[in-house]
Amino acid sequence: MKILNYKDIGNAWINYYHPAGEVVNSFSAENQRFSLSAAGITQISLAHLMAAFETPNLKGKTILDLGSGSSNSRGNTNGIYEPWLCRVLDYMGAVPIGLDVGSSDENFRFIQARLFEQDKLVIDPSGKIIVDAAHSRGLVDCPEVMYKVVGSESDLVRRLSQNLEGIVKPDGFFLWANSGDIGKRLV
Repeated sequence: MKILNYKDIGNAWINYYHPAGEVVNSFSAENQRFSLSAAGITQISLAHLMAAFETPNLKGKTILDLGSGSSNSRGNTNGIYEPWLCRVLDYMGAVPIGLDVGSSDENFRFIQARLFEQDKLVIDPSGKIIVDAAHSRGLVDCPEVMYKVVGSESDLVRRLSQNLEGIVKPDGFFLWANSGDIGKRLV
């Protein structure tokens, strides 16, 4: 499993920015509308995933989204903490698995868990390798995690990566970003 930060993608994600935008806009038109900030972040995340896979076609790809957001996010946050990336991945034919502290009643598989309060992340009790890639955007530097977990950003990424061994296929990847890595350059 490769471990990639959004920065490791370089500017390759820009080549997928418009195809990702077309998917986000189509999803928004056919389903529920979401705030511009949620749509923008979703588009950027999707473009980075497309760049990591080196294709805009993610149909059939199983993607675990760590800290995906949940359907019943607390407070009035304009929906930015909802599982938008998983919804869009599901819409485009990928197989998303959302994982978050909240609960959800989405159409895709969703696992309620606290990532940093467990010694081992268990997604599939049988131990089968089940995902092509794992993704995490803004998790390692979110206030809730930073408040509860002692360690540097690299410590947290290492712990997540260790927990993903055996869950992400050997030729797959773990793509992560902190909040500051998102959208360094827009087209």
